[in-house]
Amino acid sequence: MAIESARIVRKRHTLSESNGLATILYNVFFESEGGTIGRETVIDTISTHEGLRAILALNGFPFSTLVEIIHLARICDDFDLRRTVRYEDWREETLDDADTKWDGKRIKRLILENADFRAGIVNLFYEGASLSILHKHFHRREIRRLSSMRMSFKPHRLIETLVDYGLYYEHAQYVSDSLKELGKQLEN
Repeated sequence: MAIESARIVRKRHTLSESNGLATILYNVFFESEGGTIGRETVIDTISTHEGLRAILALNGFPFSTLVEIIHLARICDDFDLRRTVRYEDWREETLDDADTKWDGKRIKRLILENADFRAGIVNLFYEGASLSILHKHFHRREIRRLSSMRMSFKPHRLIETLVDYGLYYEHAQYVSDSLKELGKQLEN
């Protein structure tokens, strides 16, 4: 009975009706049957307007770090990173501005328009934790989120994500308070 009512609720929440973050995550949850999320589901999800934001929220991965990793893939000649993000398949997109860091709008547009770029991003979500170059350039807490183990609705994974968010905001608050105190000292 509960499964049948869940199917009825799922039919009410379609991506065409609303692109709200909660609706997208709700649909991904039902698609994955509350367990590990498959690659095809992630590809389908990030190809929608707010889908990337939903997947990033699910595994607690900051968009700013994704921007940095894409920039690293474009400027650094690391075979494993480029293979993972399928760089050779979307390389022509980078020829006009090879050294400049792309802004979020361009990355979101490429995810929506370029299937190879989108597949590379999904590979990064599932395999990024194993790339040694990322461990050299980013905090371990961020990189461990790039694992197939994190692409899940399992309670212990969600708790890890919530703890990571708490640590991030605690650190951000500490930095903010420190900057306020520094500003007060400089004013005097």
